[in-house]
Amino acid sequence: MKIRINKSIWIIIGVSIALALIGGGALLEIHKNNDEYAPSPLSLPDLEIEGWYAHRESNSNILFTQQETLPDFGPYIPAYGFGEFIQVYSLPVETSPEEWAANQTAPEDVSHKEYKWDYLNGRRHLRVVHATPAQDAQTDYLFGYGHVIIVSFYPYAKLQEAPEERTKYVSLLYRVAALVDPAYSRDTLRANCAQEVPVNSIDDSSVDIENKLVTFYWWDGAAQENKNLTVAYEPENGFTGCSASVQSVLERVRAATGG
Repeated sequence: MKIRINKSIWIIIGVSIALALIGGGALLEIHKNNDEYAPSPLSLPDLEIEGWYAHRESNSNILFTQQETLPDFGPYIPAYGFGEFIQVYSLPVETSPEEWAANQTAPEDVSHKEYKWDYLNGRRHLRVVHATPAQDAQTDYLFGYGHVIIVSFYPYAKLQEAPEERTKYVSLLYRVAALVDPAYSRDTLRANCAQEVPVNSIDDSSVDIENKLVTFYWWDGAAQENKNLTVAYEPENGFTGCSASVQSVLERVRAATGG
């Protein structure tokens, strides 16, 4: 089994788009307290991207363009009407991320070029590359308890053709991910730890030391597909709550990393 250790994970990003500018309203963040949930407002801080102009639409919506002053096209123009753009906005979520995402952007949608769940900077993350009426784009969704922050880049081709823009976008994603309460993701990762995995079939593992998570990869012969599982890496707790199979693999990781 190969073990890849990444102290700062590099994510290869595609791109996405929000088809209309979404403004107004404070985001509701849900904080867990004695098994009760209480909403509290969450606003996006000021964000900067080198070479882009920031236009704050509301406390939960920022649009970045190559234009210092936006033309007045009226309230209903699609965002791609502004040309190249990056948009960051937040929304409340009242279901699980998977349920919410399925209602917003179903994985079987024929416009999708890529639809992938993983973790980015320790947060539950969905990346969707998809078609628009103009050009392809990418949207990244970062989930916490009761909220999602959505980041879009248009057009997707620029991320593929301009490495410096891809680097800026990845940096933005990591900064935005840090705004998301990691509690939801940690709970999900701990629940994953209770699952059984085919120890003898695992041929690769990646370790994110900073965010304390491990991802296992294996080939499922019966399903004829590659599979993976990301779990919490908490050796200080003796991997409490993990299944015997997951514990055995995590012990190998601990031995390999000296942790």
